[in-house]
Amino acid sequence: MRKPSAVLLSLLLAAGAALAGAPPGQGGGAPAHDVRGVQRQVRRSSAEIDRLQRQVERQEARSHQAQQRLAEQDDRIAELQRQLEALKAGAAAAPAGRAASGGK
Repeated sequence: MRKPSAVLLSLLLAAGAALAGAPPGQGGGAPAHDVRGVQRQVRRSSAEIDRLQRQVERQEARSHQAQQRLAEQDDRIAELQRQLEALKAGAAAAPAGRAASGGK
């Protein structure tokens, strides 16, 4: 998950170099205050990327937990449906059994 950080860092460095009038990789013509500004921007962007990555991880964990709860509920519903069908089958068989034994 660190790949977006590296891409963003590369883009910001290239943009800083382009703004300073120097080709990327040839540091030279940029005033120190421009370089510091770009470095601040890179730090802020990196911090924001880290914060967003943590947020995504929390949301993924919550989603996983919710999926597990849903699966458990589905299992429980299926079990209750089986029990209901068994009770219905038993109730349907009981009157037939009573009729055969004289109605009691």
